[in-house]
Amino acid sequence: MENKIVPLTNLIDLKNHGHILYTYNKLDNYIENAISYIVSGIEQGHHIIFIESNDTYEKMKGILRGMLTQDALDCIHFLDNYEFYRLYDDFHCDLIVSHFSDVISHF
Repeated sequence: MENKIVPLTNLIDLKNHGHILYTYNKLDNYIENAISYIVSGIEQGHHIIFIESNDTYEKMKGILRGMLTQDALDCIHFLDNYEFYRLYDDFHCDLIVSHFSDVISHF
């Protein structure tokens, strides 16, 4: 399989896929930035796996519904962050990376 370079922003090129850890101080700024990344990915024809709290995702989903078609929305796949990262009780990096590989293999 050929590794495809994905221009995530004008500053970063990723090969094949990526996992972004993002920290923030203001939720509204985070939501605005996350929506920007999601829309950029959708515009490039990608599926988005979004790992976040349900409350934050619900706020974002309302905004995204006003911006994207249903077909585009169907390309966004939500995973609850608590369930995803606490699947094995304590935070075990190797198990989480393995689980993430299992999740993306479906796409």
